[in-house]
Amino acid sequence: LAASVLVANPLNGWAPKVHGPLIADTMLVAYGLPALLFWQASRRVPGLNRWLRHGLAGLAGALGVFYVALEIRRFWQGEAMASAHVGEGELYSYTVALLILGAALLWQAIARRSTPLRRLAMAVIALTVAKVFLIDASGLAGLVRVFSFLALGLSLAGLAWLNRWAAGQSASPPAPDKT
Repeated sequence: LAASVLVANPLNGWAPKVHGPLIADTMLVAYGLPALLFWQASRRVPGLNRWLRHGLAGLAGALGVFYVALEIRRFWQGEAMASAHVGEGELYSYTVALLILGAALLWQAIARRSTPLRRLAMAVIALTVAKVFLIDASGLAGLVRVFSFLALGLSLAGLAWLNRWAAGQSASPPAPDKT
């Protein structure tokens, strides 16, 4: 698996070709299914200590993110995945995927009242914001850039409020069950 990720991945020009339709291709077998396997192992194997459980979940998450990034790359680049060119559509697709990941993590953090998961969600959202400011905005100009930064600022204010609310909810004890 390590060799598949580090050496034989489709981003290398000499790696094996990807076969099959988008999403249900050989990358699903190489990265998606192992991610699901590690995720299920982290949740269902009895007797695992906390660190091993978190390690398997982290490995599952990393493989899942790698798989999604490769599928986005294949969608935009086709068979030329090793190309150095990254178009605007591909950049924005990565941004949308990061936003969806951050929102899903934040939703799970609020639902589970998990402070570490909330911090991970905020880290993903901060990474997304940094990507938008440093990479995505370089291709914008004029009023489009102004309105993009305005929308991003309003979104960040909303996320900051939601994060503050979630921090207050996780600090207070849960309501007693009345049944």
